[in-house]
Parts: sequence; structure tokens; C-alpha cells
Amino acid sequence: TAAPSSIPLGTILKTFDDHPDADWYMWVDSDTMIIDVSFLLPFQRFKGKDLVIWGNETRLALGDGRRGINSGVMLIRNSDWSKDFFEQVAELGRIAEPGLENVLMEELTSPEYTYDPGLRDQNAISYLLKRDATVNMPHTQLVNRQYCLNCYWRDLLELGTLTSDDTRVHFINHFSGCQMCTQQNKNDDYKECEAEYVKSYEFADAQFTRALARRPPRNVTHHEAVAQCQ
Repeated sequence: TAAPSSIPLGTILKTFDDHPDADWYMWVDSDTMIIDVSFLLPFQRFKGKDLVIWGNETRLALGDGRRGINSGVMLIRNSDWSKDFFEQVAELGRIAEPGLENVLMEELTSPEYTYDPGLRDQNAISYLLKRDATVNMPHTQLVNRQYCLNCYWRDLLELGTLTSDDTRVHFINHFSGCQMCTQQNKNDDYKECEAEYVKSYEFADAQFTRALARRPPRNVTHHEAVAQCQ
């Protein structure tokens, strides 16, 4: 039997139907953290683009399914191209393994990349962007160093200490591979990841607290507040 589409693809396709009036949709993985709540996406830079995603054009062209793009955070325009593109991604996701691997590895040919079935959505997106580059790349904005749409936690280690006074732009930090719930990550670096997670949380908490301090106080009882959260 064919493998089912994964949760991200199913959610994205359903969102197209459920919210047809939206201009943009944003997918954010569950192992990410919004760091700067005041960050404004520079939509003026995305004119004519339908998919905004972290990526490295050189790695993508080489067929690196891991470091060519990262689909943990995606900004998707409500357009015919987006709907057609993600339908194609979903169609690939319906191919059972090992058939899917055989198809994707026709384009994911980088000698540095070993196929990872856990990255099936990301692999499929990379495959289509590389295979049909002349059609799909004009619609795609690869974000790398301009600002942190999707900061990989290990890259943050290289940037140094993250504090509440940091002026660098960190919109979303991504703790991919950390396995925060199971602590059973493949690279045996959970403690490092946990420490970076705590730093990111403290930074985000300081940003959020400052934002709340600028809002007028509300006379809401504890029970009312709980009911609103529920």
C-alpha cells in the first residue's frame, strides 16, 4: 500500500481549503520556538514569490536533501502555484518505501547526503525544486543569512551567547534532531541542545514580558483567564 502523506502536508492542503481568503500561510514545526514576538516579516521582499523557506542554493543544486533546504518553517502564498506544488509533494508522499527513496534519489545525488526517510516531506520538496528548477525556483525565495526565519540551534552556538539585549534578528529557532521529549537524539548532543533551548526560552520570555508591559492592564479574574485559555 502507498505511504500516507505526513501531517505537515495534510495540514497544509487542508488549510488551502479551510482558509481560502488568506494571503499567506505559515507552517512551523513543533520543535521550533518563536524568539522575537515583535519581528515583522519583510513581505515587500517576497514580491512574485510563493514559497519562502530556509535554503542554500548551492547545496540544493547539488542534490543535498538535508542541507539544501529546511522545511521546518515555511511561508506559503495562497496561489495556484502553491496549491499545485504541494499537491505534487503530497503525490510523492503517497509512494511506499523503498519506492519513494528510489524516485527521490534520482535528484538527491549529493555524495554527502544519505537518504533519510524521516525527512520525506523535505526530500520531496528538494526533489521538485531541483528537478523542475526552471519552473519552481522563480517562485521560491531561499532565506539564509538575511535574518533568522528558521535558525538551526547548532548555528546559534557559533554565534555566541543569546541575551535579552541581543540585536541580531532571531525570529524562530529550530531545535531539529534534539528529540526534546524522548532525549534519544541520534547525535548524542541532547545536553548541548537543552542548554541552547533554555537560553532561547529566556531570551523569548524577556521579549514577551517587555511586550506585555507595554499593554494596558486588564481586570480579569484568575478563573476568567483560565476559561479564556481553554
